Amino acid sequence: MTEESPKPAEQPDESSQTPAGRPAEQPAEPKQPAQTPAPQPRKFVMPGDVYIRPGIDDRPDPDKVLSAEDKAAIARLAVRMPQQKNETSLSQADLQATRMATEGTPAVAAATIDAAVPDPESAYMDMRDPMVAADGTRPDKADVLRLKIGFVVAALMCSVPWAAATGIFLPELLARMNGGLPAFAVLCLLNALGAIVAFFSQNFFAAASDDTRSRFGRRTIWIIAGGLLTGLVMWWMSALGGDAIHLASHFVMIVWLVAQLCYGLMLGPLVSAMSDRMPDKFRPSADAWYGTALAVGQMLGGFAGALFVANLPKGFTWGAAVLALAGIVTVAVWPREKSSLEMRLPGNTMDDAFASLRLGQMAPGFRRVFWSRMFMMASVASITMVAFYLVKYGVYAMFSLSGVFTSMPASVPSAMLVAWMGLIAMIVSLLAAWLSGPISDRFGAWGPSLAAAGCVALGALMPILMPATALGLLLFSAFSGFGFGLFNAVGQELATAVLTDPRDAGHALGTLNLASTLGVVLAAVVTGIATTVGGWAWLFAGSIVMAAAAAGFVASVRGVIADR
Repeated sequence: MTEESPKPAEQPDESSQTPAGRPAEQPAEPKQPAQTPAPQPRKFVMPGDVYIRPGIDDRPDPDKVLSAEDKAAIARLAVRMPQQKNETSLSQADLQATRMATEGTPAVAAATIDAAVPDPESAYMDMRDPMVAADGTRPDKADVLRLKIGFVVAALMCSVPWAAATGIFLPELLARMNGGLPAFAVLCLLNALGAIVAFFSQNFFAAASDDTRSRFGRRTIWIIAGGLLTGLVMWWMSALGGDAIHLASHFVMIVWLVAQLCYGLMLGPLVSAMSDRMPDKFRPSADAWYGTALAVGQMLGGFAGALFVANLPKGFTWGAAVLALAGIVTVAVWPREKSSLEMRLPGNTMDDAFASLRLGQMAPGFRRVFWSRMFMMASVASITMVAFYLVKYGVYAMFSLSGVFTSMPASVPSAMLVAWMGLIAMIVSLLAAWLSGPISDRFGAWGPSLAAAGCVALGALMPILMPATALGLLLFSAFSGFGFGLFNAVGQELATAVLTDPRDAGHALGTLNLASTLGVVLAAVVTGIATTVGGWAWLFAGSIVMAAAAAGFVASVRGVIADR
């Protein structure tokens, strides 16, 4: 066999080589058009099926997909926004509106009137979430319910023993020490000083709690401490109740003013917590719950006073126990307050604590509303602060003089009649709050305010027409309770109408709260002078004059509203 010679290697065509000697690129094959998937029929979602939204529900979770290094890199790119400074509680319009309603007639907090106070800090004024509270928390449905129940519990546990002490226990204690007209004078002086101490203490401690840094929050410590101290001082009053005859009036007065100071230590931060912890969406309903509970608590306090009036040490001891537990139980019912260690606190809160004293900076129309509120409060308070004495030394005076009742037995039916007066006043004030909306929509705020002043004056006329009778005092409670409740309900709309700068609504409404304090002081002066110089008829006549003065200031506001 012959061997085949190897075939020579094929030489590449010179025309297919580049000048550098590299093979020339082959022409690319034309791309085939992408095959569009055939549309799939849409799956029918049955009731109860979980529908996955494309691009929304099927996106990967960054917390699970990204590594720790990726998260750290993203965090380095983040821009930290400056923390917003918290507003002082005394400059918040919603808080001052709550105080204005509850300090006059608590039931009007549940009024149906639509007169929103301008609040520049409200979440509805910008793009903030109204479901988020001012402290940055977002309470769920259960937390909101716990907050509302907590405010109701606080209102009841504070108002029941406090109303019993101020309306029944303290007048009876002073009557045992002094008796007759001297007890009137001491009680009037004590009410005037107590109103001043209560106003300044609530403002001071509310402002102090604004700047509190604690891992328990800004308000919790103050509320618990205030309740414990108030209970301690009230227990001290129980020790005084047994030796009332041997004590001087000024000593009891000092102890009671200390109790007022401690009560403000608890109540100021407690009311301030309403604006901190309750989102804007739920705050109106929370105000209604709180105000209604206060009204019911004050009514129940009258009956509690009648229950313990024959044994003052036991009554003061019971009140001390309830007040001492009030702060603890309230904080236990609430969700735990957010720590304030990292909050940007307002600072210089004491400047706002007494800003309400600057009445001269207000517009003339607002000053007229201020004076009308002061005279209306004085007209009602001049009678209610000595209601126990009017019953004991007026309605039941004939029994005491005839020997049927001594001082001690007369106190029990007197306290019971005062309690029934409180029940009637609560019912008609709730009725006024319910009717305030339709009345305001039909007649505005000016006309109903005048009618309310006339109703209070008519109530003060009843004891003059029916002197020393239970019916006269019960009719006074009915007419004055309805008139005062209606006046306070439409008063918020009247005050809003004369505001010159809506941004200053918080300080303006705080000034109106000062009118209530000055009204109590004026009532104490008028009551003391009338009972000392002219007798009880002069007291009711003075109440009518002050109601007429309130109506006069309200009438002068009409021109200011018409000019706007």
